[in-house]
Amino acid sequence: MPLLNRKRVIIRCKWDWFVIVLSLLLVAIIAVSYFKLLVSRRVESLAEGAILADLTNDGYILSMLPVMFISIILFATFSKLVSYLIPTARVELDKELGLRYFEEYGLKQSIRNNLRILSFFLVCFLPLMVLGLNNYFVVSSNGVKLNSLFSLFPKKYNWSQIQTVETATGIGAARSRWIPKYILRMDDNIKINLIDYKLQRFIASYPRLRIYLRDQKHIKYEQNLTDDGIRWLRNHLSKGDFDKVMHILQDTP
Repeated sequence: MPLLNRKRVIIRCKWDWFVIVLSLLLVAIIAVSYFKLLVSRRVESLAEGAILADLTNDGYILSMLPVMFISIILFATFSKLVSYLIPTARVELDKELGLRYFEEYGLKQSIRNNLRILSFFLVCFLPLMVLGLNNYFVVSSNGVKLNSLFSLFPKKYNWSQIQTVETATGIGAARSRWIPKYILRMDDNIKINLIDYKLQRFIASYPRLRIYLRDQKHIKYEQNLTDDGIRWLRNHLSKGDFDKVMHILQDTP
């Protein structure tokens, strides 16, 4: 390979890596920021006057996925716009795209295609985000309200409809991670896990939750606490949080 061509390849590879790293960094920052903003606004709107309110696990996943997909294509487009504004990079990319696809195809056409893909993602994924943000539970003095996926209206349960409280240490989405679970099983066998992502929020709300559970003498308490799960929690939570979590998991009001 001629020395000049080798230098061009090295420069092009370095620029590719710079664009990739920049895009991924921006994707991470924007996706996490958008996700936190959307979820916090939604939870605040649900939690007014409630003991505990949060999105379900499915709600978190469905509301996060659109943010990730849209952010990826958005910043892929942004990285190409940055390249387009740098004359030397624009010339090199136009040549490369012309050789890779066809002669008339260049960076400008690639940016237009990205914008079309972005529009398609917005149309397809925004309804998923709405579904995710509408998949929630609310615990209040009146009982429990659950809005599951594809439900137009939330289902309401009073405290007497809770049949069983199951506490467990279960494996999370990341297979190497154990999470505490506090599950209400209703009289129609619907299960509602009150601990999904916000452990501290649940710990803070438990004293009020316990008052209402204590008045329901018919509720059965089941504990499925594994040694591996307890060991993981002990190693990954502070001593104060671990003691609080174990007290809650082993409590029978």
